[in-house]
Amino acid sequence: MKKLGPVSRNRAERFGIPVDSFSPAKYYIVSLDYDSRPPSVDELLLLRAYRDYIIGQIYNKTYARALLAMSAPAIGGHNTTTFKKTGRDAWVYRKLTWDRGPMFVPADENYWPAGIPLPALLDRIELIGACFSQTYIAWRSLHGIASS
Repeated sequence: MKKLGPVSRNRAERFGIPVDSFSPAKYYIVSLDYDSRPPSVDELLLLRAYRDYIIGQIYNKTYARALLAMSAPAIGGHNTTTFKKTGRDAWVYRKLTWDRGPMFVPADENYWPAGIPLPALLDRIELIGACFSQTYIAWRSLHGIASS
């Protein structure tokens, strides 16, 4: 599979998903790694919806409105979640502050990325102990995401 080219980068950025390195220069809410495979329109829509969900969960209404008005929401100090598509229906992620362990997760025993479908990856990120928050369950239902 091919990596992101200029057309795919522009498309991602039109959906409000900035394309940057695994350690972005800005504190984006979410970003797409520039070594990612090109995501589909449906995947970009899901990433944008997840970005908006995160904004609504973390920031008060005033900050949330300001962030949602930005083409690529970023705010100082935010622990960016960087997504990377590694193959067909295979996604991994990392957090900006991670400095040990595998660069992206999920990973195999050798720390190589072991991608899973994007909805399952979002579930993995949002899992708290053995359950999901009620707001995340409602968000999943709103976006037609089946249980993984």
